Amino acid sequence: MIKILFCKDKRVEEGQKENLPLYKKTADLLWVDIEAAKEEELAILDEIFSFHDLAIEDCIFPSQPKIDEFSDHLFIVIYGLLDAEREITTEEINMFVGQNYVVTVHEKPVPVLANIAKKLSSENGSFIKTPDFLLHAIVDRAIDGFFLLVNKMDLEIDRIEESAVENPDQEVISQLFEIKKRIIALRRILTPQQRVIKYIAKKESSIIREEMIPYFDDILDHIEQMNISLETYRDATTDILQWLNSYLEVHLQNVSNQMSQVMKVLTVVATIFMSLTLITSYYGMNLALPEFKWGIRGVLFAIALMASITFGLLLYFRKKRWI
Repeated sequence: MIKILFCKDKRVEEGQKENLPLYKKTADLLWVDIEAAKEEELAILDEIFSFHDLAIEDCIFPSQPKIDEFSDHLFIVIYGLLDAEREITTEEINMFVGQNYVVTVHEKPVPVLANIAKKLSSENGSFIKTPDFLLHAIVDRAIDGFFLLVNKMDLEIDRIEESAVENPDQEVISQLFEIKKRIIALRRILTPQQRVIKYIAKKESSIIREEMIPYFDDILDHIEQMNISLETYRDATTDILQWLNSYLEVHLQNVSNQMSQVMKVLTVVATIFMSLTLITSYYGMNLALPEFKWGIRGVLFAIALMASITFGLLLYFRKKRWI
């Protein structure tokens, strides 16, 4: 799918694909947005704009954020945020920026581009007048999406930290590992994009005007702030995990100690009753035992024997400090 917007004499209109050569020559600003490009739409990149074969190839196959400078245009690859509710999903945005045009190529719908196109049409191009300004608008809003996500992550870490104090369990640990996974994913996206913006901000060209450099510097500051925040969040999650591990180790040690005390008492009881069982089993044999001839004295003798053994074992266990 291809969408064409061109600005001429401070008026923004939608264009037709067959008129692209005319727009390229006469428009003050031309924006060609190609989504889920078909073969004939990609052919426009070569036939009308004469872009380099390698740059066109990067539009077809996945590429890392980068910037290539050619004689009459820049080729820039950045990533825009699509969804961050469950996991971070991004879309590659390939951009060709020339003297009076910007061509964007991407596979999936990108909300950032749709919003800019809507604003450009509704405000009749009053806020975007040049290709480098349009490039800034796209990059700035793409980075802002990550900025909002990083700020949201700060609140999420605070919530998990409170949960860790109130109810430390396996679910909190799982949430912390999920946060660390998202932090790593964000750093992998932002770090190469930082290099791209730094290149734009530090090197003036015929396409990026000098007055636009401070705007790209501002984007660079945002990325640096995010990287600092992500580094802080990574340390915070690591500290919480270490605290949780220490807490769980102490908790398990306490449980183990309690179980040892219980087993110690049960062992003492079992040992005492083993002696008593031995005596009662002896007197339970179906034989004429001498003690039975003693009458009531034999019964008292058996009871006294069991009591003395019990008392003796308790004294022995006490002396050994087992109880």
